[in-house]
Amino acid sequence: MEKCILDRHIFKKYKKQFGKQKYVCMAPFTSLYFKPDGTILPCCALGSNLSFGSYKNSTINEILESDYRKKLQTKIASLDFSNGCIACLKSMNSGNFMSAINTQYRHYDSGDYPEVLEFELSYFCNLDCVMCYLHDTEKVNKIYNSKFVEEITPYLKHAVAVKFLGGEPFLIPIYRQIWEVINENNWDTQVHIQTNGTVFNDEIANIISNLNAYIGISIDGISKESYEKIRRGGNFEKVIENIESFNRIMTEQKKSLSFSFTPMNINWKDIPEFIDFVNSYSGLLYFNNLTTPYKYSFRHCDVIQLKNIINYIDNYDFKFSTAKYYNQNLRTLKSFLNGLQYIINEYVEFERLYAAVPLSEWLKIVKTKLSKESDFNALHDLLGEQYMSKMIMPHIQNKFNNLTLDVINEIINKMVVNKQLNYLLDFLEIDFEKSESFKVKNCQ
Repeated sequence: MEKCILDRHIFKKYKKQFGKQKYVCMAPFTSLYFKPDGTILPCCALGSNLSFGSYKNSTINEILESDYRKKLQTKIASLDFSNGCIACLKSMNSGNFMSAINTQYRHYDSGDYPEVLEFELSYFCNLDCVMCYLHDTEKVNKIYNSKFVEEITPYLKHAVAVKFLGGEPFLIPIYRQIWEVINENNWDTQVHIQTNGTVFNDEIANIISNLNAYIGISIDGISKESYEKIRRGGNFEKVIENIESFNRIMTEQKKSLSFSFTPMNINWKDIPEFIDFVNSYSGLLYFNNLTTPYKYSFRHCDVIQLKNIINYIDNYDFKFSTAKYYNQNLRTLKSFLNGLQYIINEYVEFERLYAAVPLSEWLKIVKTKLSKESDFNALHDLLGEQYMSKMIMPHIQNKFNNLTLDVINEIINKMVVNKQLNYLLDFLEIDFEKSESFKVKNCQ
């Protein structure tokens, strides 16, 4: 469908800001992202139902040669975002380039080996963040063992960047095995470790010192009250103390910390002070683009609320800094505000095109797009009667209509076969009580 094609003028603007690159997204060509359940993707943003395959039943080489990987490469080469890449398309269209996941891969190239390996091998974490449902009580993931480390070693030897996510990376044992392999075979590779900053000791200091490490700190509040309300189980004072320790090591290596913040409708007032905080460490700012859980998303705000947020941040008097990334951090902020303005513009346009309708009525439209009546019946049964009166908002109808028929059928089929009710409800932005099995991932 044409609406899923990125306008070439936007791609030209993107290249003007970030420099020339062969494709708008290099992830399908140069990245492998390993998830705890064995699923392998090009990045964190693509749904597991659109994966390259699974490590549980395929070798890494077979994954690299998979039909879906080739299909996604063909799509992206044509600026076609229809195969699971709508979130990045929306960020690109809004001018919020910095929040688009594809931007993270702009420095890498394709070749015989993937240049980027991203490990999210366990959800084990010591925090209980309000927006995250990636909790796991087991540190050891039986899917990824010494055999995996042996198989991944040749790829580690050729990697340009290796990224470690969680959970909390410093609490996941297999990461230490992989770090040893990197230290012995490819010290020059950039080792990006995204930590919540709650743990630091001499062992961690030694790990970082023996790698070409780049440390990112995830922190979503700049006061004790807001931080501990969001990152439940964290101690604000201890995290600040650990940030100082991480920063000393990075400074000794002539590097900068990076800081990731997830803007939500419950912490947006912290954003300006957080930028001042990042600049005080000469750090690099990243904003995660949260879409779920819906109740924390900016799409849960109305137009007046969104305008108030933009005005509040626009009128903040930022502390001037000569820090290395000061201007880049302000550009990241500007990109985020562009995204909020885009939501406002969307709401106005979508309300002109669509009227909110009950789920029961909207399903009649869905039925016309499904090739299998059995999938529709299974979809109806999966939703049940309790949600039929819930309203499907104009922007959700538009999101659905932007998908190709093939993608709609593929997604619905996998949702009903796997009985993924929570994913379905979240796609429809219907408020519900999420179960522990529901996994929502923010990339940093």
